Amino acid sequence: MSEELTFQTQVERWQGQIKELAAKADTLPDVVDDTTACDNADVAKEAHVLLKQVEEARKTSTQPLVDAKRQVDDAARRLKNLLEPIKKRLSAKVTAWQVEQERKARAEAERIRREQAAAEAAALAAAEQGDDASFEIEASKTETLEAEARATAKAAPKTTGTSFGRVTLTTRVVPEIVDEAKIPRQYLQVDMVKIRAAAKADPRPDIPGVKWVEERGSRVL
Repeated sequence: MSEELTFQTQVERWQGQIKELAAKADTLPDVVDDTTACDNADVAKEAHVLLKQVEEARKTSTQPLVDAKRQVDDAARRLKNLLEPIKKRLSAKVTAWQVEQERKARAEAERIRREQAAAEAAALAAAEQGDDASFEIEASKTETLEAEARATAKAAPKTTGTSFGRVTLTTRVVPEIVDEAKIPRQYLQVDMVKIRAAAKADPRPDIPGVKWVEERGSRVL
């Protein structure tokens, strides 16, 4: 807390210095010779020094918070590493059971559909032949199968209740890379980190599709 207060007490002083520095910068002429170049560089140096002061004070004030956050993150990571495998293993077991129940329900629904189609065909044939007794039997069988179909549709447990809540079977489509060479360019990302790393060994490495350009700037030391 003391470091934070120290930083806050300096903010007003820095704001005053920045205001003076900005006013001084606004009065500087364009660089046309060594003298004007030095004048502009001197003010840039003042801004650089002030920037370093602000950054160093910021680091000093926030370091205790950064250390505390790191400790919390490390502890949480260790706990998550212990919990995630348990959750993943047991969820996989529940998912496998739910998927199997869903498969059985689909198979039963298909069996009922076939029997229902056969009963409807038999009822139609009986009606055409004027066999009222057979028609009634087949029509009744059709109604029974329809009821079974509705019950089967509800039977597959997509949600399993627990003492803490519910485990729900979900379905989502996820990508699986089977041939990276065939992926269109718009789905690829240029790795600028590797490109810059290549330039450390060779200032202008030959990389197809990359053009090396010079960026000029004055470094304030």
